[in-house]
Amino acid sequence: MKAMDKRHAAASESPEQGLTPAMQGWAAVFAVLTRLGAAFVIVFAVLPVAIFPEMLPERATYMGERYDWYAWPLRLGAAAIVLVPSSIMAWGLWGLGRFFGQCAGDHPFAVSGLTGLRNFALAIWLNAVLGPLAGAGLSAYLSGLSPEVSGQLALSVGSGDLGALLLGASFFFAAQLLHEGGRAHDELRTIL
Repeated sequence: MKAMDKRHAAASESPEQGLTPAMQGWAAVFAVLTRLGAAFVIVFAVLPVAIFPEMLPERATYMGERYDWYAWPLRLGAAAIVLVPSSIMAWGLWGLGRFFGQCAGDHPFAVSGLTGLRNFALAIWLNAVLGPLAGAGLSAYLSGLSPEVSGQLALSVGSGDLGALLLGASFFFAAQLLHEGGRAHDELRTIL
């Protein structure tokens, strides 16, 4: 019994073990990559509809084969439609970058970082909901304006979208648990 008390006392006196320097380095790399990814999500979502409409995968369905009618005001309207879900995903990636930044600073359970992780999970879920709706809105918008195609509404929901809903909800719950644990850890650290 005394041996267990000695081990417990030694463990409580030892400094708190943090992340290894290698893990902190990888976290710093991922902090930069996810923040760059936040910008690229918006750029690569807007570029096809605003500048290169021929890159749109369903263009034959709701645009027709000509693009001479697709003037800049129409392109900006289409870009605004796809900007909504891509902005939400960029917000989530920025939060994930904040989480990795806290891990790089050896603070993996900091509340601000865990809030960023939770925001990323929420962005996955919201993007799974809003992505198909934005696609439907884009199809209605472009087919309604196209001289070749009469108004069409194409709503596409697949197993990937349903999987993203489940993944986002599960990831959000796990991030919420970590967030609550981090908050409790901060309160305990403040009291001690």
